[in-house]
Amino acid sequence: MARLSRQPLALATALLVPWLSLATPAWLRLAGVPPAWAVLWLLPWALVEGRLPGSLAGFGLGLLLDALHPGPVTMVPALTLLGWWWGRIGRKLPPIQRSFNLGLLAMVGSLVLGLSLMLQWAALWGLARRAAAGLAAEGLAAGGITAAAASLWLLLPSGRSGAADRTARWLGWLLGIVALASFLATGHRLGSVGEEAVFLTVALVAVISGAATVVSRSPVYAAIWFAMALAGVVAYGPMPWADHHTTADVDRVLGAKRFLWLETAHFRIGSSLPSIAWPEDAEARKQLQDELKALRKKLPKAPERPKKLDPWLRLHLAAQRCEKGYAEFQQLIDVTDASFPKAGSQPPHGPFLGLPGKFLVLLCQKKSDMARYVDRFCGAKADTSTRHYHDKTFQMLQAMSAEGLEGFDESGLHGHMVYALWHNLANGYRGFVFPLPHWLTEGLAHWHARKVKSVFLNVQIRDDEAVDLEQQANWPAKVRARAQHDGAFIPFDVMAAWSKPEELGYHDHAQAWSRVDYLLQSDRAKFGALLKQLKAAPSNGDYEAQGAQIRAQAQKLLAELYGLDGPGFDRAWRAWVTKAYPKK
Repeated sequence: MARLSRQPLALATALLVPWLSLATPAWLRLAGVPPAWAVLWLLPWALVEGRLPGSLAGFGLGLLLDALHPGPVTMVPALTLLGWWWGRIGRKLPPIQRSFNLGLLAMVGSLVLGLSLMLQWAALWGLARRAAAGLAAEGLAAGGITAAAASLWLLLPSGRSGAADRTARWLGWLLGIVALASFLATGHRLGSVGEEAVFLTVALVAVISGAATVVSRSPVYAAIWFAMALAGVVAYGPMPWADHHTTADVDRVLGAKRFLWLETAHFRIGSSLPSIAWPEDAEARKQLQDELKALRKKLPKAPERPKKLDPWLRLHLAAQRCEKGYAEFQQLIDVTDASFPKAGSQPPHGPFLGLPGKFLVLLCQKKSDMARYVDRFCGAKADTSTRHYHDKTFQMLQAMSAEGLEGFDESGLHGHMVYALWHNLANGYRGFVFPLPHWLTEGLAHWHARKVKSVFLNVQIRDDEAVDLEQQANWPAKVRARAQHDGAFIPFDVMAAWSKPEELGYHDHAQAWSRVDYLLQSDRAKFGALLKQLKAAPSNGDYEAQGAQIRAQAQKLLAELYGLDGPGFDRAWRAWVTKAYPKK
């Protein structure tokens, strides 16, 4: 094969790497993660050119990519090492020609690059804040990562002689066992031997099959590892959390090994919810069965008809619900992940609907846990349910406690999580710099939460409101009864001026839901355009004053998009409600 350096066009293709890194389409991403374009370009270059050109190419490529993603971590060491290693393989060993071998080398390269970034983040997040109590656990984690990398290096085919190869492989397997032991020693305990055994079994299958994929030629291991990856989970804790704190910092406040942590493409989620029995209500069972069926497509090991919902299953169901809501919100406003910059550090130029940090969900069982978190990390007081904007890292948090939501069953908690999720998605889109009209956000959040079959309401009934407890969830009939009579419904001009959501009562929430229901059923695309145009307004630095301006702008947009002023909206909505909603 001719040297690539003698072909200027081949060298020029290196400039495509940063372009591909920025412009990777959504269909080429797995769980939001694009291919490692730097690895795919560097591998053939180094194999052909040798150690020195490979190292220099890796060094230059690392500098170029670091310039695109400014931050405290760098790709330079890993890419330089890979360029040298692949160059050595190209010079010392027989030519690498089979696509399977090239694929394995590319997989190892992606692993080395990922481990390098992981070690840098671990040092930055851990060393900057660790307490003496956490030093041993962090040391074990770092040692486990190092041992795992050394193990894979020794297990890879290298052309050594028979005795030397056997010694290297034995040492590689020994280091692999040490790495696994280190990870297990720093892992969370689930409080139940059975639950922990299931999780560790699944985790070991994923790790061992991934390693076997790299060091062997059998496609069976690759199939097992790929099935584990399809769950859509990016990482399990510990991980960065919010305002430059990590989940380890949260664990130190709430208690070590009590929360499970999971990261998806757009969310980081913590949960201390315990095991619960299968729901007794037929509709709730059917709804949960459908969710488990969808989860099993991504995670085949998930049980089809479990006798109970254990903590890990509840955590994965929460992750699935969050990602489903995120996808539905993207569809509503007609955007994709590619609509946002990949590495922006300020709203509205971040990758997560314009925010630079992922959305956060904290599911507490105990009120005391939530109260301590909100007090320590949010500087507020709440022990039931709250939404908070972490303004140092620009992240939207929703936190709730099952104990605080007294009486809520699994369906009720599910509906409440969806309600809070849609509030955060709408308010966080392009940055949380002013309040949206409360009729819009409350109505949209209720509209999606009411898709969950539950009798529990996400509303406080005021003392001056008389509501039949048995019929309080029947919003269509309740709204219809009031819309039929002058003076019984809330005029839109009054609704549009709402500025204090804490003062809204049962009928306010129900009629806000119905107004949004009418707009979505009339023209969903126009509603998405309404929300999109409202959030396109730049911040003027005055949260409350701009909120009043946005409320007025919403009325103007309703007239432009739907042809509805306040009285016209009232007439059209009342006529529609009378036809669309049942009397009882």
